[in-house]
Amino acid sequence: MQKIILILACIGIHFYSATHAAEEKTLFMGTIQFPPTVQVTPSIRIYYAGRKITTEIDQENNRILFSVPEQKNRSFFYLLITPEIRFVSHENTIEYLTLKPGLNHAFFALELMAIQDKAAQKRLKQNPFLPAPVTYTWAVHQLRLNLPSGRIPDETIIVCYDPTYVAKLDGGNAVEFPKIIMKTDLIKVVGSEKKLHDLSTQWFLTALNTDTIHEAPVTQIQLSSQAKTVLAFAT
Repeated sequence: MQKIILILACIGIHFYSATHAAEEKTLFMGTIQFPPTVQVTPSIRIYYAGRKITTEIDQENNRILFSVPEQKNRSFFYLLITPEIRFVSHENTIEYLTLKPGLNHAFFALELMAIQDKAAQKRLKQNPFLPAPVTYTWAVHQLRLNLPSGRIPDETIIVCYDPTYVAKLDGGNAVEFPKIIMKTDLIKVVGSEKKLHDLSTQWFLTALNTDTIHEAPVTQIQLSSQAKTVLAFAT
């Protein structure tokens, strides 16, 4: 009888811990925005924390949607944009990911910050009992990734694409990363839409080599065709 009680107690503790951990996580939503001159939005591989990230192509709005599951109080992320990555292994164990020598890359630190506009601050001075309205924005800092051997920091959001195609990172809030906005003259920069898709396909297929060391996605993104609302479901 004591063994049964002990087993049930352990199951209860495990269930509580798993439920509690799940409650603390949320989905940070991301968008890669292509210009309207691109007729067909290409596929892009994204990784985070040892997992492949599910992406959803919204052809109507020329964008790619993705979501990153993380602790809801997380306020700092690294973002790396580069066409390909490599990994270092030892005795059949993956030790870390690295940059591919000679390839372009852009590396950013994203920090979520709470701000109050001047009008809200003025109202609070007049009536300190009013609730303090707070909005959130991302401070984006481009950094040099110069760790030994080109090592990529753990838990970096890795977007496998050419960073020279990116115009800027813009916007965002408490649950949405800054948008990765491609250049408006992207087709002119690349040469043609066919070349853009050839390169995109090449990078996506090359990612199959690193797909094998990443776990399957834990989330799925679906786009409602009627309401145009992004829905995220845990699997």
